[in-house]
Amino acid sequence: MAIVAGLIYVVMIFVRQTRTYLVFYALALLAGIYFLSTRFDLGLTRQIFQPILTFSFFLLAIVFQRDLRRFFDWFFISGRKLVWERKKALTNEVSISVTKAIGIMAKNKIGALIVFPGDYPLDSLIEGGWGLDGRISSTLLLSIFDHHSPGHDGAVIIENNRLRRFGVHLPLAENYQGWHQAGTRHRAGVGITERSDALSVIVSEERGEISVAENGKLRKISSIDELNPIIADHLKESIHLTTGFWHYFLARNTWVKLTAIVLAGFFWFILAFSGGTVTQTIDVPIETRLLTNNLQVEQVNPQDVKVTVTGSDRDLRNFDSRQIKATIDLTEAQVGWQEYQITKDSISYPSYLKLIKISPETVKITIHKNVENN
Repeated sequence: MAIVAGLIYVVMIFVRQTRTYLVFYALALLAGIYFLSTRFDLGLTRQIFQPILTFSFFLLAIVFQRDLRRFFDWFFISGRKLVWERKKALTNEVSISVTKAIGIMAKNKIGALIVFPGDYPLDSLIEGGWGLDGRISSTLLLSIFDHHSPGHDGAVIIENNRLRRFGVHLPLAENYQGWHQAGTRHRAGVGITERSDALSVIVSEERGEISVAENGKLRKISSIDELNPIIADHLKESIHLTTGFWHYFLARNTWVKLTAIVLAGFFWFILAFSGGTVTQTIDVPIETRLLTNNLQVEQVNPQDVKVTVTGSDRDLRNFDSRQIKATIDLTEAQVGWQEYQITKDSISYPSYLKLIKISPETVKITIHKNVENN
């Protein structure tokens, strides 16, 4: 259950970070239908949905190739960092500078795009731009988005009260609809929030309107006074977060963890516990071993033993009877017939089964000298 809960938790983190909720729901629906068809022996439904479900996983890997690559880069690369970077809320000075600059740009219809990262690292999502790591001021922001500045068409990344980068190119939104009058800057602002949990603030160059993008959705705000609480709430949620995967994996997402545990318990109950216990008797051939070179087995009576095992219905349904073996040690064997006791130690079987009975419990073996060696 711990292993299954961990895997479910990783999948849920991937879905949460890549915003692939609809795809996840569709796959869950297909898996649920296939499970019900198997559970209630619906042959036609099972034959139809089994290849569809298998193909869906391959299609998922192809369609979300970039997202999977970014996720595993985060997993393997940032996960190695043991020094965790603590995010900070905007100081009052920085907050005033940012809102003042945005207000001036909106009034003068100067286009701008400012991004506040969340948990997910943006390094693999952004391109171009210049590193700055400078102190934030309204004058600096106004100069960056001035038409004569080489980076005015790009985005600014603000993190930990520092202006990290400017002139950055962001991915365009894929599910961009309903904003026909908006341009590329708005599409970029929404695009970064589709692929991460960042917050974007966009100033329209044509209308001087201020918009906020979060979770892949764009909304306009009517007053600059609304902007400060929105940014503060976004950073407040991520104030104790880090870009390191393992800190995010272990220290965050309490409700996601609880959901993964509940789902793992549900799967255990449905697939293991509620499957019922089944008893099965199997004829197992007797094998001999460790007989000296000058001796040879002439006869084994009986040649098979009946081994009764018990386990879950699902385990026994997919079970191969050749996994059970009955072996007798003939290290101390002598010429003639001898009677050997068959104990539980003589039977090897999968660990998920329980040995109930062996019949018969003794076997007679006749041994003679090997004539070829004399």
